[in-house]
Amino acid sequence: MEKKNIIRKIIRESINSLFDEERIPNPEADEFVKRKENFLGSHTYGENLGDLDKMYVAYSYGEQHPLYVWIDEDEFQSLRKYEQDNLTTEGLDGGMRHLYNDEKADKDERGITKQGGPWFYNEKPYYVRDKKGKLKVNKWTEKHLKDLKPNEKAQARETSYLTRLIDDFKKKYKIKDNSHTNLKPGEK
Repeated sequence: MEKKNIIRKIIRESINSLFDEERIPNPEADEFVKRKENFLGSHTYGENLGDLDKMYVAYSYGEQHPLYVWIDEDEFQSLRKYEQDNLTTEGLDGGMRHLYNDEKADKDERGITKQGGPWFYNEKPYYVRDKKGKLKVNKWTEKHLKDLKPNEKAQARETSYLTRLIDDFKKKYKIKDNSHTNLKPGEK
């Protein structure tokens, strides 16, 4: 058993050195998402887009499937002026929650001024093709959604809504690519 653990450790360290970033186990990644810190997990990653502290996205398998999106309140109002009054206050757990989950505060533990803003989660499943070519729900992405959940105050949105919001933000700030690379199903 000890040889097996040594081999696993060597493989894990080798993989981490390729990415220049330590991999975080997905069940522990929720803390990174809550703090809006970049991380690289197993088939997941989170990123503060453009390092602007105005939008944070946690992805499953890549940019095609954002799991959670946080956007600064002022930024959200500038990108989605027409939508401000249409937001629900129903949380991820079905309970009534306040839209802006973050309390305004002077500084967080990293010295960054905390900003309020809504969290959104992707309510649509991620589909992959099985060996016969049929579409099926990727069960791992459903697990990623549970593992990376930042809080109970996220608003449900479809994939297309979240990707449009992210694209509008990137266009506004001329952000071409995420710092992390997309991960296809089966890659770690």
